[in-house]
Amino acid sequence: MQSPVRGESYAGKLWPVAVVTPLIMAAALSALLLGPSADAPRALLPEGTPLNEALDTLRIMPDAERLALQAREERALSANPMDARAVKNLAVLAEASGQTDRAKALTRLAGDRNLRDLGTQSALVQMMMADKDYRGALYRLDGLTRAREREADKMLPSLAAFASDKDQREALVEMLKTDPPWRSVFIAYVTNGQFDVATAYQLIAALRQAGSPVTNQELGLLVDRLVDRKDYDKAYFIWLNSLSEAELRRAGSVFDGEFNAELSNRIFDWTFRPVKNVEFRLTPRAAGSVDRVARLDFAPGRTAFNHLFQFIRLSPGNYVLTGEGKSENLENAGGLVWRIRCAGQDGPPLAETPALRGSMAWAPFEAALTVPETGCDTQLLRLELNAKAVLDQDISGRVFYDNLAINRREAAAPPP
Repeated sequence: MQSPVRGESYAGKLWPVAVVTPLIMAAALSALLLGPSADAPRALLPEGTPLNEALDTLRIMPDAERLALQAREERALSANPMDARAVKNLAVLAEASGQTDRAKALTRLAGDRNLRDLGTQSALVQMMMADKDYRGALYRLDGLTRAREREADKMLPSLAAFASDKDQREALVEMLKTDPPWRSVFIAYVTNGQFDVATAYQLIAALRQAGSPVTNQELGLLVDRLVDRKDYDKAYFIWLNSLSEAELRRAGSVFDGEFNAELSNRIFDWTFRPVKNVEFRLTPRAAGSVDRVARLDFAPGRTAFNHLFQFIRLSPGNYVLTGEGKSENLENAGGLVWRIRCAGQDGPPLAETPALRGSMAWAPFEAALTVPETGCDTQLLRLELNAKAVLDQDISGRVFYDNLAINRREAAAPPP
């Protein structure tokens, strides 16, 4: 059957696939247009009829038949003003008759009477998107996501699509500021999936400007994702741009080498990956002191420890890594060392500090390093167990670190 020639209609604007997920699309087709198979006498057309074909069929249907369907639905609505199916069917019939305004009004009425109905709400979302009523569309999507918690992950692409357009993003930020129950899952989807990085950052920046910033953990997901892709420049820019004024004052060659700030886990500041049998905490250096230090407690066991680190940005040249350490009954032959490597590269480290083991009072340490002219724009500073084999990984005891810093030196250290 060939479709009749016609101008742009409400139905043509009703189904923008760029915004609506397949789950919502399928539900909208079945629930708004056709009605469930269990209620076949009230369905306008056989189940499974494609949308365009269905509307074309209704449009070329003899007026008497279409008016009979309309009368049937109006009788049903008169008998039961809350009959949602009658409202939905009347909306489709109005569209097929070219009564676009009436179709919109009936679709909105159906949506208001069926707040938890996926098909009705998704059709209303699409109508609102066509009318650029982004806040209204998000209100409906929010309701669907709350009502269908088990399927919330399938709603995320529709919600995330709002982040790509400035006006839509403003509406999304307003919604996220209310802290809906799906916010954390949504932020994780945007920052930790295959979502466009630039768009994700624009959303994060907009939330921060609106006074509703993402958590350090959520920001760390995005930075970590970029680091995994070795996109260090972009990762560093996003991290640096997220810092408060107080944090910017700690952003030296080593971020917060005095361990005075809370752990943020944003990759370019101190990051600790939880690991079995190891506890990391920040504690006073002495009783009653406000000066804090990093403390790691190792319960007896075997671990290839390298879980405390931060990425750093040193330009080519000569440097010296300095710090202070203390150990209490640290039982491991190789001990713990700080190493600096070019990020994303194997091979020997640029620097390695003397090992800390046994019981040692607070003492300074240092290690010289040279950053090469090319291929090492970003480096990794990491505390590692100095073990060459699995059998060397048994460790127990406690260590403390403080005042880590990296400073330039005039010339390379002489060879040993």
